[in-house]
Amino acid sequence: MPRQSPPPAEPPGSEESEENVDRAARAWTAIQAFVRAHNRRRELLDAFSFGRGFGRLTALLALADGPMTMGELADSQNIDPPNATVIVDKLEGLGLVRRTPHPEGNRRKLVTLTDAGVAAIARAREIQGRPPAALIDLPPEDLAALERILGGLAQAAGGESARPVLPRGL
Repeated sequence: MPRQSPPPAEPPGSEESEENVDRAARAWTAIQAFVRAHNRRRELLDAFSFGRGFGRLTALLALADGPMTMGELADSQNIDPPNATVIVDKLEGLGLVRRTPHPEGNRRKLVTLTDAGVAAIARAREIQGRPPAALIDLPPEDLAALERILGGLAQAAGGESARPVLPRGL
Protein backbone atom coordinates (compact mmCIF):
# COMPACT_ATOMS: atom_id res chain seq x y z
CA MET A 1 0.00 0.00 0.00
CA PRO A 2 1.53 3.37 -0.98
CA ARG A 3 2.54 5.67 1.84
CA GLN A 4 0.32 8.75 2.07
CA SER A 5 1.70 12.11 3.08
CA PRO A 6 0.01 13.86 5.97
CA PRO A 7 -2.00 16.92 5.01
CA PRO A 8 -0.19 20.25 5.31
CA ALA A 9 -0.53 21.95 8.70
CA GLU A 10 -1.70 25.14 7.05
CA PRO A 11 -3.79 25.56 3.92
CA PRO A 12 -1.65 25.95 0.77
CA GLY A 13 -0.87 29.56 0.08
CA SER A 14 -0.97 30.63 3.69
CA GLU A 15 1.85 32.80 4.94
CA GLU A 16 2.89 30.27 7.59
CA SER A 17 3.02 27.38 5.11
CA GLU A 18 5.11 29.42 2.63
CA GLU A 19 7.51 30.32 5.43
CA ASN A 20 7.74 26.64 6.38
CA VAL A 21 8.54 25.68 2.79
CA ASP A 22 11.25 28.36 2.69
CA ARG A 23 12.76 27.13 5.97
CA ALA A 24 12.64 23.53 4.77
CA ALA A 25 14.39 24.52 1.54
CA ARG A 26 17.14 26.32 3.48
CA ALA A 27 17.56 23.36 5.83
CA TRP A 28 17.70 20.92 2.90
CA THR A 29 20.32 23.08 1.16
CA ALA A 30 22.38 23.24 4.36
CA ILE A 31 22.21 19.44 4.83
CA GLN A 32 23.37 18.87 1.24
CA ALA A 33 26.21 21.41 1.59
CA PHE A 34 27.38 19.80 4.84
CA VAL A 35 27.41 16.31 3.31
CA ARG A 36 29.24 17.54 0.18
CA ALA A 37 31.82 19.35 2.32
CA HIS A 38 32.58 16.11 4.17
CA ASN A 39 32.64 13.81 1.15
CA ARG A 40 34.97 10.86 1.65
CA ARG A 41 35.10 9.76 -1.98
CA ARG A 42 38.86 10.43 -2.39
CA GLU A 43 39.66 8.70 0.91
CA LEU A 44 37.59 5.69 -0.13
CA LEU A 45 39.21 5.42 -3.55
CA ASP A 46 42.69 5.80 -2.05
CA ALA A 47 42.00 3.15 0.60
CA PHE A 48 41.41 0.54 -2.11
CA SER A 49 43.76 1.79 -4.83
CA PHE A 50 40.76 2.18 -7.13
CA GLY A 51 42.12 5.26 -8.87
CA ARG A 52 39.06 7.03 -10.24
CA GLY A 53 36.92 3.87 -10.31
CA PHE A 54 34.12 4.66 -7.85
CA GLY A 55 31.95 2.15 -9.72
CA ARG A 56 34.19 -0.60 -8.40
CA LEU A 57 33.38 0.38 -4.84
CA THR A 58 29.63 0.61 -5.39
CA ALA A 59 29.67 -2.75 -7.21
CA LEU A 60 31.65 -4.29 -4.35
CA LEU A 61 29.12 -2.94 -1.85
CA ALA A 62 26.26 -4.34 -3.92
CA LEU A 63 27.67 -7.80 -3.22
CA ALA A 64 27.53 -7.30 0.57
CA ASP A 65 24.13 -8.98 0.82
CA GLY A 66 25.21 -12.05 -1.12
CA PRO A 67 26.43 -13.35 -4.47
CA MET A 68 24.94 -11.97 -7.69
CA THR A 69 25.01 -12.98 -11.30
CA MET A 70 26.84 -10.65 -13.66
CA GLY A 71 23.46 -9.52 -15.01
CA GLU A 72 22.08 -8.81 -11.53
CA LEU A 73 25.21 -6.84 -10.68
CA ALA A 74 24.92 -4.81 -13.89
CA ASP A 75 21.24 -4.10 -13.16
CA SER A 76 21.99 -3.10 -9.55
CA GLN A 77 24.56 -0.56 -10.78
CA ASN A 78 22.45 0.63 -13.71
CA ILE A 79 25.27 -0.21 -16.12
CA ASP A 80 25.49 -2.40 -19.19
CA PRO A 81 26.82 -5.98 -18.88
CA PRO A 82 30.16 -5.28 -20.64
CA ASN A 83 30.87 -2.50 -18.11
CA ALA A 84 30.00 -4.88 -15.27
CA THR A 85 32.48 -7.36 -16.71
CA VAL A 86 35.25 -4.73 -16.72
CA ILE A 87 34.48 -3.81 -13.11
CA VAL A 88 34.40 -7.44 -11.97
CA ASP A 89 37.67 -8.12 -13.84
CA LYS A 90 39.30 -5.30 -11.84
CA LEU A 91 37.81 -6.47 -8.53
CA GLU A 92 38.84 -10.04 -9.25
CA GLY A 93 42.37 -8.88 -10.10
CA LEU A 94 42.51 -7.20 -6.68
CA GLY A 95 41.40 -10.42 -5.00
CA LEU A 96 38.13 -8.91 -3.75
CA VAL A 97 35.68 -11.11 -5.69
CA ARG A 98 35.64 -14.40 -7.54
CA ARG A 99 33.52 -15.66 -10.41
CA THR A 100 32.17 -19.16 -10.39
CA PRO A 101 29.75 -21.00 -12.65
CA HIS A 102 26.15 -20.50 -11.60
CA PRO A 103 24.67 -23.65 -10.01
CA GLU A 104 21.81 -23.58 -12.54
CA GLY A 105 24.09 -23.59 -15.57
CA ASN A 106 27.57 -22.70 -16.81
CA ARG A 107 26.37 -19.94 -19.14
CA ARG A 108 25.88 -17.61 -16.19
CA LYS A 109 28.55 -16.58 -13.70
CA LEU A 110 28.07 -15.90 -10.02
CA VAL A 111 30.14 -13.12 -8.44
CA THR A 112 31.02 -13.71 -4.79
CA LEU A 113 33.03 -11.72 -2.28
CA THR A 114 36.32 -13.15 -1.06
CA ASP A 115 37.44 -12.70 2.53
CA ALA A 116 39.44 -9.68 1.31
CA GLY A 117 36.25 -8.30 -0.28
CA VAL A 118 34.32 -8.66 2.97
CA ALA A 119 37.15 -6.85 4.79
CA ALA A 120 37.15 -4.10 2.14
CA ILE A 121 33.42 -3.53 2.64
CA ALA A 122 33.93 -3.28 6.40
CA ARG A 123 36.72 -0.74 5.82
CA ALA A 124 34.57 1.30 3.39
CA ARG A 125 31.71 1.41 5.88
CA GLU A 126 34.10 2.48 8.63
CA ILE A 127 35.46 5.33 6.49
CA GLN A 128 32.03 6.50 5.36
CA GLY A 129 30.46 6.08 8.80
CA ARG A 130 33.07 8.13 10.68
CA PRO A 131 31.36 11.39 11.62
CA PRO A 132 33.05 14.69 10.77
CA ALA A 133 34.65 16.61 13.64
CA ALA A 134 32.11 19.42 13.19
CA LEU A 135 29.38 16.98 14.16
CA ILE A 136 31.30 15.42 17.05
CA ASP A 137 32.04 18.91 18.43
CA LEU A 138 28.38 19.91 18.68
CA PRO A 139 27.05 20.43 22.21
CA PRO A 140 25.45 17.18 23.43
CA GLU A 141 21.93 18.67 23.49
CA ASP A 142 22.26 19.90 19.87
CA LEU A 143 23.57 16.53 18.76
CA ALA A 144 20.72 14.75 20.55
CA ALA A 145 18.17 17.05 18.86
CA LEU A 146 19.79 16.53 15.45
CA GLU A 147 19.81 12.75 15.95
CA ARG A 148 16.12 12.80 16.94
CA ILE A 149 15.11 15.01 14.01
CA LEU A 150 17.13 13.19 11.34
CA GLY A 151 16.17 9.80 12.76
CA GLY A 152 12.50 10.77 12.49
CA LEU A 153 13.01 11.97 8.92
CA ALA A 154 14.78 8.72 7.97
CA GLN A 155 12.00 6.68 9.51
CA ALA A 156 9.35 8.71 7.70
CA ALA A 157 11.22 8.12 4.45
CA GLY A 158 10.92 4.38 4.81
CA GLY A 159 13.20 3.47 7.66
CA GLU A 160 16.57 3.63 5.93
CA SER A 161 19.07 1.40 7.68
CA ALA A 162 21.74 2.86 9.90
CA ARG A 163 24.41 1.52 7.54
CA PRO A 164 26.36 4.31 5.84
CA VAL A 165 25.30 5.07 2.31
CA LEU A 166 27.93 5.54 -0.37
CA PRO A 167 26.47 7.90 -2.93
CA ARG A 168 27.25 7.20 -6.57
CA GLY A 169 27.79 10.66 -7.99
CA LEU A 170 29.46 12.64 -5.22
